[in-house]
Amino acid sequence: MKPNLTYPVPAATPASGNMSNERDPMRAHPLAELVIRDGLLIHAMPAYPAIEYLTTPPIEIMGKNGLVELPGGEVAFLFRLNHFSDSTWEDLCSAELKGVKAEIQGAQLELRCAAADLGRNYTAAKAALERANRGYAKLRADLCERVAQRAAQGPGVPGPAEQRAQKLRDQFEKLEL
Repeated sequence: MKPNLTYPVPAATPASGNMSNERDPMRAHPLAELVIRDGLLIHAMPAYPAIEYLTTPPIEIMGKNGLVELPGGEVAFLFRLNHFSDSTWEDLCSAELKGVKAEIQGAQLELRCAAADLGRNYTAAKAALERANRGYAKLRADLCERVAQRAAQGPGVPGPAEQRAQKLRDQFEKLEL
């Protein structure tokens, strides 16, 4: 799993086995640390700057970057994407790329197949990107709704992060200089 540089805490992903899609797909996200500010979904953690969360725009193939012949008769066809994606989008896309040897590497899609299968695999990969974009937008909308509902209910029992932050603040305040 690639490091997630979007925010400084590790997220559970379908690949990590820490996410239970059957029960609650929101468990992979830090719900207790998410807020809506000015219409944006923000990850606000104590001691870290607040940053926008799930910001990947719809990913599209913008052009061809080249090809590399591989051993065994396969070819790696490289395509330029319009934007870098976050690990959540990459996980959704990987799940959609069933049966296609493809990998997102930064702002590039690498499609590995025999030259004769390029057309079929390219069409399948492009459709997978579109499904990942729709899934990502739906996930973000659902997450925003969940965060807004939680905020409307008012402050509840503080989560582990808030409890730890409060203990640290209390300890700091009690320190005699």
